[in-house]
Amino acid sequence: MFTTHHVFRHESVKFGLETRAATNARTQNTSGAACSNWLTWQVPSIVGIVLADAVPVHWGLGFAGVLALMGVLLAQLTDRASWLATLVACTAAVAAFALPLKFNILVAIAAAVAAGLLMEAAQAKAPSPKDLP
Repeated sequence: MFTTHHVFRHESVKFGLETRAATNARTQNTSGAACSNWLTWQVPSIVGIVLADAVPVHWGLGFAGVLALMGVLLAQLTDRASWLATLVACTAAVAAFALPLKFNILVAIAAAVAAGLLMEAAQAKAPSPKDLP
């Protein structure tokens, strides 16, 4: 990644496509993003390696899958409708746990979609703070 980027940088300066200051700023931006991306990958990996013995063996890989999906989920929670849908899904999944064939998951998905859509509809109808006197 870095090699290709630096070759492009030198060629664009050589042919006058951008100034050296703009190229240096772009290089610093890319380098900073790459370093922060590398750190956010390596630190949890090292923590996982160090704390691997703390997780009981009988939890298996299913526990790791749940943790991975929780990381994806938490990154997507950006507004109230998402938070409400998540809380409704968790509540519905636990409340319907006794259903056969893991239908509690289907119930949780349906409840979360309904709650999220209702919340978005309610937010669309509510006046924004800019409209209030």
